[in-house]
Amino acid sequence: MRNVIATHARAQLLKLLDSVEAGETITIMRRGKAIAVLSPPLVKRQKAPSLAPALGTRRKRVLMTDAEILAAANRPRPR
Repeated sequence: MRNVIATHARAQLLKLLDSVEAGETITIMRRGKAIAVLSPPLVKRQKAPSLAPALGTRRKRVLMTDAEILAAANRPRPR
């Protein structure tokens, strides 16, 4: 656990966050008193699955004529 002065924490926040991400706990001090603690989450979250399609399954571009676009735009929407 490392103590950091608040003004230093403000100036070096991104570096401190990198340290926290690496597993370090940091206490932010102001006038000799602890005011905040930066710590890694207790449970690491699993990486969310990607929404991008898998390689090789990309959709082909469908070309529409102007008449088809106008017909689709003027078609009544179901309610």
